[in-house]
Amino acid sequence: VRSPAHDAGFQEGDLIVKFGPDINHSNHSQLKAIANLVPTAAANKQPIPITILRNTTKTICLPIIPQPWAGRGLLGCHIRPYTPHT
Repeated sequence: VRSPAHDAGFQEGDLIVKFGPDINHSNHSQLKAIANLVPTAAANKQPIPITILRNTTKTICLPIIPQPWAGRGLLGCHIRPYTPHT
């Protein structure tokens, strides 16, 4: 099933380093900042620029347009806070 994340080019294991213009690991407020941004962008059909780190070496900016799809949510991916392995 194609999702907005699939259409934007996201791959399993991508690490989000910046979500939208200014949400990052230090200010996402338990992911609430993302939860607030996504429905607004979906209502306005606006892409959200997401900067990811792929394979721990390549930084890529992928625009995603949140929208309803066959699955849950508006993005089609599972976002969770990153906890580095120690």
